Amino acid sequence: SGDMGFNTQYFYGELENERYDLIAGYYLSAFTDIDVFPNTLDYEGPNSFTFKYAPQVRFTPVLYRSGDSTLTLPMSLEKPNADIGVPDRFGTYSRTPDAIIGLRWNAPKWHVQWANLFRDLGVEDSVTGESITASAWATQLTAAAGVFGDDSVQAWASYGKGYANFLQDISGFGLDAAFNTNLELKPIKARGYGVGYTHSWAETLSSSGSFGFLAINPDANMLIDPTLPK
Repeated sequence: SGDMGFNTQYFYGELENERYDLIAGYYLSAFTDIDVFPNTLDYEGPNSFTFKYAPQVRFTPVLYRSGDSTLTLPMSLEKPNADIGVPDRFGTYSRTPDAIIGLRWNAPKWHVQWANLFRDLGVEDSVTGESITASAWATQLTAAAGVFGDDSVQAWASYGKGYANFLQDISGFGLDAAFNTNLELKPIKARGYGVGYTHSWAETLSSSGSFGFLAINPDANMLIDPTLPK
């Protein structure tokens, strides 16, 4: 229950062949494209990058192959970890795992990935046992390419409702969803995008820079702390 008690990076098993890849265990979410993460000294940046670990089962069949390039269909079911600011008598509750499906074209010098996230967010009343749920979703497009020798450029953009816990700078603030004045649980809209560039000076030395923009847009009648970031 809760987050893992140790700062575990990976703990998984993998079966891989020419037709598919199967992963089971604790690994980066399929919604996270770590290949577009620009090198940075900021542990919590770039601000708009979607970064999350989760216990999961992921199946990635190869749909098409052309030389060294492949078209794959990543699909995963992941442990839900709803991040919702709730009154004391409520606790977070999810009936189903997070589901992710996408498409990825992987070539030797570049790749592009489209990922889609579907979530069931909910809270449960510890006194009455009543549960209140809301559906959430997000979509994301990411890409990276090699340019000018060993240099590379990265880019990402995402939009959705109820996926704040996947976004670097607003994860942990309880901004996946909130009650409104009618006591309805509603997912909170968010969007983010960013770019990065890495210049290689030598085989073991490089410089990188990145820019990110992140915004959340809670409805005016949502019952959330007004001091939280927007």
